[in-house]
Amino acid sequence: MWGHEVRGTSDTRCMNGLLIAVAGGSAGAILTLLAGVPGAIRNHDRLVAKADDDLAQWISDECVRLERELDDYKSEASLRLAADSYLRGIAHLKEGALHRYRDEERLVQSRVGEWRDAEGFVHWLLRRLWFFYSFPSLETPEEVSPILDGWREEVSRGLVSAPVSDPTQRSLDWALRKYGVQAEPWDRYSAT
Repeated sequence: MWGHEVRGTSDTRCMNGLLIAVAGGSAGAILTLLAGVPGAIRNHDRLVAKADDDLAQWISDECVRLERELDDYKSEASLRLAADSYLRGIAHLKEGALHRYRDEERLVQSRVGEWRDAEGFVHWLLRRLWFFYSFPSLETPEEVSPILDGWREEVSRGLVSAPVSDPTQRSLDWALRKYGVQAEPWDRYSAT
C-alpha cells in the first residue's frame, strides 16, 4: 500500500509538471500573439495609407493620360467626323477612364478588405482600448468624386451632345435589361 501512495504522488507530480508546462506554453503563445498585435495593427494602417496614396497617385496619372488622349483625339478627329460621332468618341474616352478607375478602386478595396479580415478579436479590442480608432478606410474615393463627376458629364457642342455611360454605376441587372433576351434586337445597341 505504501508503494502505491508513492507511485500516486509521483504520477501527480508528473501530471502537475505537465499541466504547468502546457499552461506555461499556452501563456507564452498568448503573450507572443499579444506582443505581435500592435505591430500588425500599425502595419495594416500603413498598408491602407499606402494603398490610399497609390490610388490618389493613380487618379492623378489617369487625369494626365485622359487629357492627352482627348487632345490627340480632338486634333485627329475634329476635321473628319460629324459632330455626333466626334462627341461620342470623346464620351467613349471618358467612359474608358471611368472604367479603369472602377477596376483600380475595386482592386484596392479588395486588398484593404483582406487586411481587415486578417485582424481578429484581439486586434479589434486593442484598436478600441489602445489606439482609440477602428480599422482605417480609404479616403481617396470620396476626395476624387469631383474629378469623376467631370468625367461623367455629358459631352456637348452646341445642340449636339453625347452621354457618357458610367461604368462605375452599371450593374449586371443593367446589362441584362439592355442586352438580355428581353430586349428587341434593334434596341440592343441604341445609345444610352
